[in-house]
Amino acid sequence: MLEKNRLLQHLGFTFLLLLIALSLISSAVAAANSDDRLAPAVGSGELHLQAGKTATKHNAVLLSARADIDINAISAAVTLRQTFENNSPDWVEGTYVFPLPENAAVDSMEMHIGDKRIIGKIRKKKEAKAIYKAAVENGQKATLVNMARDNLFVAKAGNIAPNEKISVILHYVQPTHYDNGLFSLRLPTTYTPRYMASNAVSQVVQDNAEKPIAQRTVIKNEPLPKQHFSRSVNHPLSINIKLNAGEKITQITSPSHHISKTLGDNNKTAEIHFANGNAAMDKDVVLRWTIGQPENKPLTLAFSEKTTNGYFTSLLFMPPTQKQRNVLPRETVFIIDTSGSMGGVAIRQAKAGALDAIAYLRPEDRFNIVEFNSDYSMLFKQSQPATGDNIRRAKDFIQALNAGGGTEMYAPLKKVLTMSGNSEYLKQIVFLTDGSVDNEQRLFELISQQIDKARLFTIGIGSAPNSFFMRQAASFGRGTFTYIGDITEVKNKINTLFKQLQHPTLTDISVALPSSLNAEIYPDPMPDLYLGQPVVAHIKSDSLPTNDSISISGKAQGEPWLKNLNARLLGETSSGLDKLWAREKINKFNTLNITTGDPNRHDADIEQLGLAYQLVTKKTSFVAVEEKITRDPMTTSMKKKAVANQMPAGNTMAFPQTATSSTLTAILGAIALLLAMIAAIIGRYQREYA
Repeated sequence: MLEKNRLLQHLGFTFLLLLIALSLISSAVAAANSDDRLAPAVGSGELHLQAGKTATKHNAVLLSARADIDINAISAAVTLRQTFENNSPDWVEGTYVFPLPENAAVDSMEMHIGDKRIIGKIRKKKEAKAIYKAAVENGQKATLVNMARDNLFVAKAGNIAPNEKISVILHYVQPTHYDNGLFSLRLPTTYTPRYMASNAVSQVVQDNAEKPIAQRTVIKNEPLPKQHFSRSVNHPLSINIKLNAGEKITQITSPSHHISKTLGDNNKTAEIHFANGNAAMDKDVVLRWTIGQPENKPLTLAFSEKTTNGYFTSLLFMPPTQKQRNVLPRETVFIIDTSGSMGGVAIRQAKAGALDAIAYLRPEDRFNIVEFNSDYSMLFKQSQPATGDNIRRAKDFIQALNAGGGTEMYAPLKKVLTMSGNSEYLKQIVFLTDGSVDNEQRLFELISQQIDKARLFTIGIGSAPNSFFMRQAASFGRGTFTYIGDITEVKNKINTLFKQLQHPTLTDISVALPSSLNAEIYPDPMPDLYLGQPVVAHIKSDSLPTNDSISISGKAQGEPWLKNLNARLLGETSSGLDKLWAREKINKFNTLNITTGDPNRHDADIEQLGLAYQLVTKKTSFVAVEEKITRDPMTTSMKKKAVANQMPAGNTMAFPQTATSSTLTAILGAIALLLAMIAAIIGRYQREYA
């Protein structure tokens, strides 16, 4: 009995220590979760001003955000103004990240601080950083804008006085999107927190060991700033859109927001605003419109511009629709993102999309489903026939999915790309995700190397998906990108996608001009086209094309087709076409950096284009410095400030997950400690009283 009492005393003491340990762990976890180091940091939204690590934080309230957008059929010019106020008692330096469309060409920046208007100049990135740093240290007001990703930009503003207002004004141009008779434009206002993949560096080391030295990869992604998001703020955005559709407008809608519209010029133009005056910056703004088009007349829109760099032409042409002759059996593999960033409305959209998609499978098709977060699992070890029983198993598998954990995308994607299959089946990969990852370049390299004869189709899920990743992944995978922003759109979007999958692609597309024009045309090569997609080309030439001098050709199911366009269509003029052309050429160099295995091969070319066309690129930045010294660095210090972003609508994740959860690690450590102590006590009891 005495021995048992001693054992119980030891166990009781152990549990007391465990309770104390758990209490300490709980406090540490709470403190850690409130620490900016664990939160996502910079974005278009609330600025947090911090005077040192232990000082009180002050919110720099976003007073207003306004987007003035001029749409000219196939392109849009956007002026984005965001106004903040430094309500702290300190001189501060502010840093924030703002999302823009992945194909935006940012060509000007201004910073208005109080009554000062500072105009940015494009410089080489390192040079711009050095200019900015020297100016700030000298007490001059200065701003710096860098590209962190194709759709994420980082801005800094130094020497902002107490109670000063800050207005950041950016101008950019972007192409509109056309697909299946519908024009659209997207304006990002926030972004989904990006996950830092745990195996990015180790995977590079492993794969590099299998390559010749010339083909080894060096990851050069610029690290994103610490991310911080907030659910408690409601930053207002207003829009003023002027639409010149080029033809009679038949419908204008927005699936994301309530809008008001006023038509003019015989319904060829329109002005659009939010119905309530403004809206929260927690989701992408999506505008869609359709135009009247006579039957049997292919849609053709073309615009031109003359600049000091030459003549520029942007055109959109709808090729002839091809009828399906032989429907090949398909092997369709669905990859579903179930990570923490998909929590809330996104996982519901993904599950609804997957359930609708498997309904399009035929008995002669094969399929599989892979879900992933921190790890991945598969419905079948290998793809199986789409029998009634297998479809029922798939539905049960999908219904049981829940969101949580990290976004370890590389391993499941590699598994699907490298799975052996039957050559008699056309392999199609349907990828449902919000794309909230940080290692995009590594994933693009994987897709370009392993896609072989398969096709990759991405479906962007949620109110603020990473459209840069989605569109580029689909491009490397020779597929399409579909955006689903609302649960009500799932059925229609999935139906459109699978119609595209069931029809032949148009391949070997070429846009040609007479050699005397010395034309340079992008994209290069032209992507394959699916049902309802147009040919879009950006052209630089020594002079404008003459009549019937533009020809577009391609192949459909092995048979050639050719169309000559009348150059009189180029009578419409538009501005910013030179920027769009330069942006497409930069995309070409970025693609070559990935496909050649040398991630820096064309950086000098990118830098040269950025300087020549005044664009922000990964090698060029905008910097602005006021000549006057407004802060005496000898007597007045300047504090740092971090920036927060408004959390995407419908997203329930607490904060971006890292490769290892600190909370989970702490709990597992406590449990392991308890088990070890119990085992030690029992072992001692057995030795002493056996």
